Amino acid sequence: MKGKIRSLLEYYIHSDTIYRLHPPGFFNLACQVFENDGYYYDFDLLVAVYQKLIHIQEPIQSSIFAEQRGQAGLRLGDFARKSLHSPAELYRLYHLIRWFGPSSMLELGCALGLSSLCLRLAAPKATLYSVDGNLQFIDIAQRTSAPFIQKPIEWLCRPFDEAILQLDTAKFDTVFLDGDHQYESTVQYLEALLPKLEPRSMVILDDIHWSSDMHTAWKSIRRWPVFSASLESYRWGLLFTDQSLSPVHFNLIPSHYKIWQKFI
Repeated sequence: MKGKIRSLLEYYIHSDTIYRLHPPGFFNLACQVFENDGYYYDFDLLVAVYQKLIHIQEPIQSSIFAEQRGQAGLRLGDFARKSLHSPAELYRLYHLIRWFGPSSMLELGCALGLSSLCLRLAAPKATLYSVDGNLQFIDIAQRTSAPFIQKPIEWLCRPFDEAILQLDTAKFDTVFLDGDHQYESTVQYLEALLPKLEPRSMVILDDIHWSSDMHTAWKSIRRWPVFSASLESYRWGLLFTDQSLSPVHFNLIPSHYKIWQKFI
């Protein structure tokens, strides 16, 4: 907890609002994603699915994967409350994917499939692979999303490193990494994914302020030469490989947290 508080404090001190953001591409990103209050009909569906998942009474089944992560025996609804993106965060993810316009996406860590559904709704024509090591989660995710999507999601029940190897010839322009918040594993997954990234790609690291370990991983990765630009927000770290972007590494905070920057 201390590490999380420390990383959030560091983020607040070193962040600026949209009023200090000059590169046009990132200004558009901030407007379209982080300062966008637009509402889509898809949001009603995401809220309904979120409410359904957090009220599941059945327990998480025992498996090697679940036992290793301390999940076995927990009520699925309680797990969902702690691990799922909130509706407000899902709206922002939806805006982000619509803004970027991906054609091929990889999600590492689908949990119960709510973020997977959000990705699919925001980019209905894109290819989407979603990976999780818990077969029960994959089954729930499939049943949850199937009635609402036209293009199927490709589900893989594998540890992340095995799934990356299995997708040996695949290329992605969007990667959403959620589900492992350790320094070494995060760095290893990103290193393994680099050959699979398209020249114009976006990588989303989730929960970068989860711990000091995760924040350290983020600060290290955003300095890799392959990433021409990066943006740190309250929850995500966004990385971009497009070398035509202005080489900027910006920490963005919602304008109401530093309202004085509008005038100074």
